[in-house]
Amino acid sequence: GSGKTTVAKAVVDRLIREGISAAYFRDPGSSKTAEAIRSILMNADYPMPGKVQALLFTACRSMLADEIIARPEQVIVLDRWLPSTIVYQGQQGVKAEDIMLMHERFVDDRVNMTLFLDVPVAVALARAAKRDGDRFDHAGLNVYHDRAARYEAERRGHSAIDASKPLEDVVTAVYGRIVKSYSTVVWCR
Repeated sequence: GSGKTTVAKAVVDRLIREGISAAYFRDPGSSKTAEAIRSILMNADYPMPGKVQALLFTACRSMLADEIIARPEQVIVLDRWLPSTIVYQGQQGVKAEDIMLMHERFVDDRVNMTLFLDVPVAVALARAAKRDGDRFDHAGLNVYHDRAARYEAERRGHSAIDASKPLEDVVTAVYGRIVKSYSTVVWCR
């Protein structure tokens, strides 16, 4: 419900209009195999414990890093990355250290900027309610508050953007951060 996919796509469109080579990719996904894994991972009809979800997210990120992020000639914008797994699968009992260890071992991580889209829980819930969603979208209020607290802890040292503002304001803020560094950027929350 933070608008990360909408913002990511709009930022890439603006970068391209400004003559900057850029591309949007979703995580998990963006390759044939990763999209197949995503279809299972995001579907609540396939119950699985958090540790299995963390393994599948790591597998998708490994492919994404090897196949796509390795393109040094482009600004690559992703809609989520490692902090999302630490938060979501952490809620299901998977230790952050275990998630980070898998990531360090299996993902050639070239992401050099992570932006957090900060949005009040009530706004996130209202936005999520407007779409069909996936296994993670239709959680209760307490789950959303727990996620917000976990994201707050994870974002130390990273930039945060107020995503409760109008879309164009959020896109402008994100665009400004990117053009300062021409980095691979991901969003969480």
